Amino acid sequence: SSPVMVQQPQVLLLTDIGKDIDDTLALVYLCAQVQRWDLRLAGVITTGGCNAKRAQCVEWLLQRLLPPEHPPVCVVPGRDLPLSPAEEESWKQSQVVVPPAMAKEGDWSGSGETPPDMGADLILKCADRWGQALQIMAIGPVTDLAVAVQKDAGLMQSVGRLVIQGQAGTDAAAHLTPDLAAYNLKCDPEAAHVVFRSLQSHVPFVFLGKYAAYQVRLTADDFSMLDRMSTSPIGLREQVTATIAGLAEEAPDVFERVFGMSPAQARAAARTPDADFADVVPFLSCPYDAMACVTLLQIQAAKFFDAEFLGPHTLIGNTPHHPGVRDAETLRRHLV
Repeated sequence: SSPVMVQQPQVLLLTDIGKDIDDTLALVYLCAQVQRWDLRLAGVITTGGCNAKRAQCVEWLLQRLLPPEHPPVCVVPGRDLPLSPAEEESWKQSQVVVPPAMAKEGDWSGSGETPPDMGADLILKCADRWGQALQIMAIGPVTDLAVAVQKDAGLMQSVGRLVIQGQAGTDAAAHLTPDLAAYNLKCDPEAAHVVFRSLQSHVPFVFLGKYAAYQVRLTADDFSMLDRMSTSPIGLREQVTATIAGLAEEAPDVFERVFGMSPAQARAAARTPDADFADVVPFLSCPYDAMACVTLLQIQAAKFFDAEFLGPHTLIGNTPHHPGVRDAETLRRHLV
């Protein structure tokens, strides 16, 4: 069938929500933009392993974040294993931590088998319906997108844009290649290569790299403000506090590298016995995924980012020499 010719941007989200705060913050931002701009969330695919439980997280959040007049959003779990055999074990070992406010409401086991190609089939359905109006936002592994390309490359080459949180390199022929230092791409390198090879000559890519994200730091006060402003609070401050506490316990070396102090030093710096890590560390999040969502609207992207271009493709924060953020404080205020 022919795509419906519409101007309203349709966003299809691929997310590995469920461990850190970044994907949750991106969903909060995206739902807020739905209310401010003529934007529609066409669907969500969860990826990265334990995807049924991730899908439950998304559904719980959307019930609280989307305006009541927004059409129902199809949320499906993607493939539970990557295309890259070497990454299968890490996917099997992946852990999903639901927001504390959600956990208080009951059992969220995410049990039950799901058909393996639900994610790819939803992508193809959206591509067929929306065509150039469809923007695919990848803030998680691109496994299901690669499967959709393998099923019908011609249809996938008709979509409007692909936004990826991550970086890209180039080969000798100036073709884009996935930078496997980027988490969302290294989680399934085979899938990343399929997507890059098949789509870049037909679909404009937009990259929001880590060097842009490093410029913007959200603090405990920012998360508290987001909670206060929400008409249906989801406990962002509580969630990010739990995430940082988990990081201190499970990976103290990573904690020290990120925050410039060890967990022991952070505890010693607490002014009161009941203070948590969020009260002590200098910041709580560099909002990679939410910043990627800012690029969905070109008027916003031009306002906040100083991009580089490679043909039809846009690269923001792709190298340390060009972080690509015009004014970090202005962007921080926009996000909160």
